[in-house]
Amino acid sequence: CFRRTLTKVPKFLPANTLILIITKTNITSLKKDNFQNTRRLTSLRIEKNPLSEIPLGVFRSLKRLNYLSLSSNNIQELPDQLFNASVNLQSLSLSYNQLKQVQASLFAPLVNLKDLDLRGNQLSTIPDRTFDQLKELRKLNLEDNKITHLSASIFEKLTKLEKLRLHENKVKEIDSGCFSNLHQLTELSLQYNRIEQLPADLFQNQEKLEKLFLSNNLLSTLPNGIFLNLPQLIKITLYSNMLKELSTGTFGPMQGITELWLYDNQLATLPDNVFSNLTQLQLLVLSRNQIIDISVNAFSGLNELKELSLHSNLLTTLEEDLLNNLQKLESLSLKNNSLHSLPKNIFSNVPNLQKIQLQNNNLETLPEEIFKSLSQLKEVNVSDNPWRCSARIAFLRNLLYSHNDTKPICHNPMALKGTPIAMLDVDQLIHETTTQSESTKGSSSLSPPHEAGTISPAENTSFVGPTTQQYTDKPNIPTREGDHPSSGGATRKTPISPARENDHSVNRKKENKKTSPYRGCNYAADAKVCADIAYKQQCSFFVLKNNALKKNSRGQYIESHKGQMSFFKRKKINLFIFETTAFCSNTFKIFIRGLKKKLMKVTAIWFTEVWLFSGDSAFYSFLPQKPYKVQSHCIVLHIFCTQMFSSKLLLLFLVQEYYGFSQSCPVACNCFRGLKVFCSDEKTSEIPEKIPNNATELFFMMTKINKLTTGAFNNRSALTKLVFMNNLINDIESGAFNNLCNLIELEVTGNPLSNLNNGTFHNLKHLKKLNIQFNKIKTINNGLFDKLEDLEVLQLKGNCIDFLLDGVFDQLKRLMLLNLAQNKITAVPGGIFGELCNLKVLKLNDNEISMLSPKSFDGLSNLAILSLSGNQIEELPPDIFSKLVSLKRLHLENNAIANLPLQIFHGLENLFLLHLQKNQLKVLPVGLFDQTPNLVKLILSQNQIRSVSDKVFGRLIKLETLALSHNQITMLPKKACSGLISLFTLDLQNNSLHYIDGAAFENLTSLETINLSYNQLETLPQGTLDPLYQLYSIYVHKNPWICNCHLLYLVEWIQNNTNIVQSLNEVYCISPDHLKGQSL
Repeated sequence: CFRRTLTKVPKFLPANTLILIITKTNITSLKKDNFQNTRRLTSLRIEKNPLSEIPLGVFRSLKRLNYLSLSSNNIQELPDQLFNASVNLQSLSLSYNQLKQVQASLFAPLVNLKDLDLRGNQLSTIPDRTFDQLKELRKLNLEDNKITHLSASIFEKLTKLEKLRLHENKVKEIDSGCFSNLHQLTELSLQYNRIEQLPADLFQNQEKLEKLFLSNNLLSTLPNGIFLNLPQLIKITLYSNMLKELSTGTFGPMQGITELWLYDNQLATLPDNVFSNLTQLQLLVLSRNQIIDISVNAFSGLNELKELSLHSNLLTTLEEDLLNNLQKLESLSLKNNSLHSLPKNIFSNVPNLQKIQLQNNNLETLPEEIFKSLSQLKEVNVSDNPWRCSARIAFLRNLLYSHNDTKPICHNPMALKGTPIAMLDVDQLIHETTTQSESTKGSSSLSPPHEAGTISPAENTSFVGPTTQQYTDKPNIPTREGDHPSSGGATRKTPISPARENDHSVNRKKENKKTSPYRGCNYAADAKVCADIAYKQQCSFFVLKNNALKKNSRGQYIESHKGQMSFFKRKKINLFIFETTAFCSNTFKIFIRGLKKKLMKVTAIWFTEVWLFSGDSAFYSFLPQKPYKVQSHCIVLHIFCTQMFSSKLLLLFLVQEYYGFSQSCPVACNCFRGLKVFCSDEKTSEIPEKIPNNATELFFMMTKINKLTTGAFNNRSALTKLVFMNNLINDIESGAFNNLCNLIELEVTGNPLSNLNNGTFHNLKHLKKLNIQFNKIKTINNGLFDKLEDLEVLQLKGNCIDFLLDGVFDQLKRLMLLNLAQNKITAVPGGIFGELCNLKVLKLNDNEISMLSPKSFDGLSNLAILSLSGNQIEELPPDIFSKLVSLKRLHLENNAIANLPLQIFHGLENLFLLHLQKNQLKVLPVGLFDQTPNLVKLILSQNQIRSVSDKVFGRLIKLETLALSHNQITMLPKKACSGLISLFTLDLQNNSLHYIDGAAFENLTSLETINLSYNQLETLPQGTLDPLYQLYSIYVHKNPWICNCHLLYLVEWIQNNTNIVQSLNEVYCISPDHLKGQSL
């Protein structure tokens, strides 16, 4: 019954009515005889009405009633003895009314009651003995009231109670012994109250407690030992309190606790062994406290910890051995502290660390080898620190450069302030032979003053320039005072004042006589004058220094020497030296263009500090400290852009080849810094001869080289990296790589190479990475890799390998990654990988594998990732994975697997990701996942699964994502989701679901997203979605909903939760006809 015109309960209800729902009417009161003719009622729901008056005796004839809901009305009081005849009642909801008190004897007759819901009222006190007769009660919900005190006897008789919810009250005090008799309690919610302290014995008898919520209270201390007797606890929340300390005995042995959230407290210190009993803890969050000191053994016992968050505290230093016990740590957050230094060996015992957050601290430098032991490191965030860009952080510059991280910027010296560390050249970093005060003295003048009428960038003493002794085979290069190695480069000359820019020529002539040991035009202010002087005096070099910029009428920067660069075209100047010179970027480009067009007979250029300006925005360009050999009168420029301040771009004009002053570069190649050589001329058919001897990296891309002959790299012993990508190589002679004794990385990819001779790699004893992907190799011969004892990465993806010979990988003892994906392998013989004891990643996906031996993966005790997806596997030997004790990710998707042996996943206790989608699975046997307790993500989509047995997922208490979409599941039984207490996402779309048990989702209290779309659901049982109080997203569209009284629960639920129902316009009635197409 649901009409606003209805003001009283209808008289002539069918006598055989079992379920009666009266909702959204205008009924304000009930009469004693309202239900005289409906004695067979088992379920009565009177909800969302203006009902305020309920007379005594109204339910006396409903002796079969087992479910009664009076929720969401205006009831302020209930008469004593109202439920005297309701002895069979099992569930009673009085939620969301205006009850201010309940009589002590009100619930006394309800001896069979299992679920009592009193949430959302105005109860401030509950009389002692109120619940004494409810000895069968399993669930009591008192949340969202105004209760201030919990007495010792209030729950004394509820010995079978499993769930007690008291959150969102005003509880200040809890008496000792309040929960003493609640031996069966599994969930206790006390969050969002005003609790200031807890009795030491409060949880003494809760040995079955699994979830304890204490967050958002006013707790300042925790009694020693308060959590000592909670062995089954798997979740505890203590965040958002006022905790000032934790004692060593706070936490007892809790093997099930994997996450501990302590953020938003006032913790100042962490003592030794404070978490030592939490041996299975994987996540510890201590952020947003006031921690200033952490004892060296504070994290002792946390051998399984993977993520530690200490951000937003007051830490200034850390003990060197602090992380020694955290061998499995993968992520560490120390951002938003006040750390000014880190010990050199702080990360030496955390080999699995992958992510470190150090941003927003006071770090100026880091020890050079601080990250040396972190072979798994993937991300380091060090931005928003006052970095001092000295030679001491050269290693950090290399790390940031390799990760393309341009956020961390220099703070000191002022000459580099604001420059991304990753974009620095090594020669720019300060050589700290001086004291801190010397190197920073007077550095403030280095930034261009935008407010001035003219700009004169000052000289930068952070750079150590070359001397004439360094390049004796070239024309004399002027040496700045203080730049000679003997002086340490620390002498700083006074920058020229913009105000004196017009009368400085006389002084500079005097300065030339004192400081210039060479003939030439030094410190010239006017390009035209100096060009003429240079020509008359036959200068072999030319110095342009301290030139000013002026602002025009538009407020834009222009050069004082603008338009005079053309004078250089007619003069024979062998060497240009630009020191602290201001250019407009367009003029700089014109100058370079002149070199390219051979308009200037220049053989070399020396840059120290150059400012580039564009329009009204100033840009700084760091430039290297080596001369440039101009090959064929041409310099190649690369322009890099990075975001800076309000979308302005920092243009970095990097002139190449500055290390190659004394080295030539092949015409068909580009030489970067003399150490990195790129050859990509399509006309190149052989290895060029004039590659610089000191080159460390050599790249050939898209050339016509088709053969690598013996001795091709003689005199190239400096090479550490050699790459051939997309060439025409079809043959590599056995001695082709001789003499490359320092080679670390070799890549030969995208070639028509079909065969590799056994001696191809024999002399590459230090090789760590070998990449021979996407060629046409058919066979890997025994002995091919035997000499590569240091090899760590072997990439063989995308070839035509169809068989693996025994022993082919046996000598690769240090191999960590082996990629055999996208070949034509049909079988994996037993023991083929048996000697690869350090292997962590094995990729066999996208082959033609149909046969696996029970011993295919024997010996791989350290394997973390195994990919077998995209093959033709129909059957798996029962014990094939049993020895992969370290396995974390297993990919079996896109095969033809129809059955999974019950013990197939036994031994995989560390597995957290399992992909089984796109197979032919029909049944999931109970116990299949019992040996994978750490599984976090399970994908079973696109199979032929028809049913989900009770408790099949019962042991997966850490599972967060379960995908069962695109199967043939028809029903979801009561315990199908049993055990999934941590599940966040459940995907059941595109099945054939027509029935879901009303208690199927009872344990999914953490669920945030559920997808039930594209099924055959016609209705949902009463209360099905009620346990999902964490839900953010639900999909129920594209189901044939029958809009009769049985659907009323879902209709009301949707109307109350429209903000989380997705595709709401597609949720509509399929019948009856008069409602067809109408939105729920």
